[in-house]
Amino acid sequence: MQDNPYATPSTRNVEPSQFGRQPNQVRIRRFSVLQMGKILGTLYGFLAVVILPFAMIAAAGGNTELFILVIVYPIAGFIGGIIGAALYNLAASLVGGMEMELTAEVES
Repeated sequence: MQDNPYATPSTRNVEPSQFGRQPNQVRIRRFSVLQMGKILGTLYGFLAVVILPFAMIAAAGGNTELFILVIVYPIAGFIGGIIGAALYNLAASLVGGMEMELTAEVES
């Protein structure tokens, strides 16, 4: 008989890890710097597209410089993502990273 992989930790025969954490806890030790830049650049690009119509209405003078927002936001997100991931990787190397608890829920 196989163990249910979706069972709660109390019903599975799983030993805690060497660090004393529960089996459903994970630690994020590093982020890919370039990938984080690409993700945040894309998210900031979407945000700029959403904000642009409201900014144009607020300007109400036909201000065409607002289109720069669509270019500057993704670039700022990319650079911010790279810097943020690099700083996180540095901090995680010093203190061990961020811990998260994951659970698997089965729909009935």
